[in-house]
Amino acid sequence: MKSRVLLAATLLVAHLALTAFAQTPGESVLPQKSLAAQRSWVHFGVLLGRLQVLNSQVGQSLSATSEDPSTGVRESFSVNVGSNVVTVHYGLVTSDVQLTVDFRGPDCLELAKMPVSDRGGVPLRLVQPPLGPIEMTVGDGDDARRCRANSFWHLMLQYPELCEVHLVPILKTLRPDWQLDHVTAELEASLLRLARDGHVPQTDRWRELVRQLGHETFRGRRAAERQLRACGQAVVSYLTQLDPRDLDTEQRERIRQIVRSLVSQTEDTPQRVALWLAADQAAWLAIMSREDRATRRIAAEHLARLTGRAVDQVGAERQPIRTARQLEAGAD
Repeated sequence: MKSRVLLAATLLVAHLALTAFAQTPGESVLPQKSLAAQRSWVHFGVLLGRLQVLNSQVGQSLSATSEDPSTGVRESFSVNVGSNVVTVHYGLVTSDVQLTVDFRGPDCLELAKMPVSDRGGVPLRLVQPPLGPIEMTVGDGDDARRCRANSFWHLMLQYPELCEVHLVPILKTLRPDWQLDHVTAELEASLLRLARDGHVPQTDRWRELVRQLGHETFRGRRAAERQLRACGQAVVSYLTQLDPRDLDTEQRERIRQIVRSLVSQTEDTPQRVALWLAADQAAWLAIMSREDRATRRIAAEHLARLTGRAVDQVGAERQPIRTARQLEAGAD
């Protein structure tokens, strides 16, 4: 948690400096509906904060290509069904841009966009490993902006302008009805409602129950597991962000089963994600960068409830890294 707080504050500094950079035009060169969207062989979505191939409508490997001689636009799309994993590739080549999207498994993603003309905008690369932070790089060389976030929703909250201009248009070519900016706005509104209601996640209780998952008696382990399940989806984000290195084999296996039982296989909703992120300090530090003074105040008050320490709203706006270090010093 300490490293996540410091990382989020670092991202806030970059976020405040990136507003002008994020306005770079060029995304209009992408098709409104890609070959991948036209074929509808797979469904793209966000589940537990990860960009994923949620389901496949094919029972075998398929591929398709298209080329428009009048424009020189070429597309390729393939879905390969293995014994346990579905992999997906989408490629686009135009006179302005080259784009590749590769899912090597349901939630292991590499996305790269390279402009080949002035109209192509700026380079973008996104890497989402099966586990760990998502990394997005916008631009290249000394001008490259490197973003790192714990989940897709963290990325959208911490870098709204960059995502809106450079990432979301690419994702919408794969799925034109994907209202990611709208979902993010609803997520932030849901988080603020929880904060205004004084919602405080029971992280201390969850931490103790996780410790009891390694209890010396079977009865103690089962009791802790039942209580964690009873917490519902609000506990999922906390459990998935635990460092596996801090857990023994019994704890890791029981947590895996708890998360599997609680997670719906439908896409993330703003209300569900808000419950997961209500205790996430990185998310609230991101919200403290908003222009609206009332929003910043609500975020600061909620951070104070989470940490048990007063948060200097003005100081956090001007010196987010210093604020994060202060929170870190008071972290458990």
